[in-house]
Amino acid sequence: MDEVVVIIGAGPAGLCAAYALQRWGLRLNTHHRYSGQPGRPIPRQIGAFPTRDQYVAYLVDYAADLGLPISFGVRATRIERTDGGGWLVHTDQGTVRRRHAIVATGSDRAPHLPAWPGRDHFLGELIHAGAFRHANDYMDRRVPIVGAGNSAFDIGNYLSRVPLGPSWISAHRGPTVAPQTLWGIPTHPCWSGPADSRSGPRIA
Repeated sequence: MDEVVVIIGAGPAGLCAAYALQRWGLRLNTHHRYSGQPGRPIPRQIGAFPTRDQYVAYLVDYAADLGLPISFGVRATRIERTDGGGWLVHTDQGTVRRRHAIVATGSDRAPHLPAWPGRDHFLGELIHAGAFRHANDYMDRRVPIVGAGNSAFDIGNYLSRVPLGPSWISAHRGPTVAPQTLWGIPTHPCWSGPADSRSGPRIA
């Protein structure tokens, strides 16, 4: 059997695994200011908090630099153990047989909307946070946001910049809210801890 690894998923985790395997070693790197991939820091000129499009462009460049065969648009439908100790990955474009397999599709890939009572009779627009695109689409509308996680606060931040009708956030209990920056210094390292000795200032 071919000593090749198939990686299911080409997002940050999948590309990170590809880099680590290419270097014949796996190192956890979750904090380089603060979303960079191993071997390629996010360019400093982008700033502390890259936009979505900047991060997507960064991942595209990273994938190209790896020089590995990445098949986009392929849907993995099933994975099973073989008698010889390897794996069969069934896709919509055929079956791949490899000795090793890594699943890096992400735990939050599939959006989930709870089956709230009365949901089928709601006459307004009901979307998952993953379907939110532009705050201008909600101008002068009443917008309740259900949940108080990162996505909820990000969406609330965007919506606060356009005129809305009465809007609110619904949460089971109050979250811990920290400023994005403090005295001009990003607060993220305070919660994450440094990746290495070059990770920048910390606030005690």
